[in-house]
Amino acid sequence: MSSYGGDMDGLRERRAQPADSSAETMLAGHGEPCKDAEQRTAQRTTPAPQLLRYRNVPTALTTAKHATRGDPMNLYIKDSAGTKQGLTLRGALRAALMYAMYARDAYQGAIWTVHGGASWMRLGDPQRTPGPLVRTLDRALAAALAWTFTGVQLKRRTEYKTKRGAALQGALGARMQEMLSVGGLATHPAWQGRGYASALVRVVADLADARGAACWLVSSNVGNRAFYRARGFEVVRTFVIGEADAAWGKPPVPIEIMVREPRGRGE
Repeated sequence: MSSYGGDMDGLRERRAQPADSSAETMLAGHGEPCKDAEQRTAQRTTPAPQLLRYRNVPTALTTAKHATRGDPMNLYIKDSAGTKQGLTLRGALRAALMYAMYARDAYQGAIWTVHGGASWMRLGDPQRTPGPLVRTLDRALAAALAWTFTGVQLKRRTEYKTKRGAALQGALGARMQEMLSVGGLATHPAWQGRGYASALVRVVADLADARGAACWLVSSNVGNRAFYRARGFEVVRTFVIGEADAAWGKPPVPIEIMVREPRGRGE
């Protein structure tokens, strides 16, 4: 399962709002259809989620890479001539920046994982306040990351960020300041079908219920809707990207904002 959220743009929003972004590919969203259906996990034991450790960052990066390959938003952002990826200076810089971003989130206790990075979730918590050193690092990482994108990719990232911000404000408004969020959720294809993603979502759901708070996420793959609805999330707003991009040449990409309201202990 892949449900992806974020880069540095989302990261800034995570602070002011809760979280979103996250980092690997390009942007926050939520990727390929889930394959960890509960009926396939009945005979399996899912390890307990734990906070991501530094030694598991490379595995988490590999998970993000493989899990988001088919994500519609990821494809839209990457689909441009002259893409600055592969075995180039910019590609090497991007890989180093991604490592730094995940290590930063591990330092902050922002990423939960099952099986050492094979499945992970970025949890946005409004009670987590980054210090001045982390804020300075974030600004540097954001500036460096922008250099690795082509002009078309930057334009599309800006389109997403602008529409996402407007949609979140319209759907959630000020209450977002008190909500938790799923800023990214991904399971490596080789480890899908074991209930890992479900276990990770329970982490944020249980924390939200304990506080009496709602939680939100941004999903860029409608194929994930059933998975999230089964765990209490409902679509509250939809927007599209790519509808005015003549170079895209494919259908617009729908992005869904989903919210889970808190539940009582007996629910």
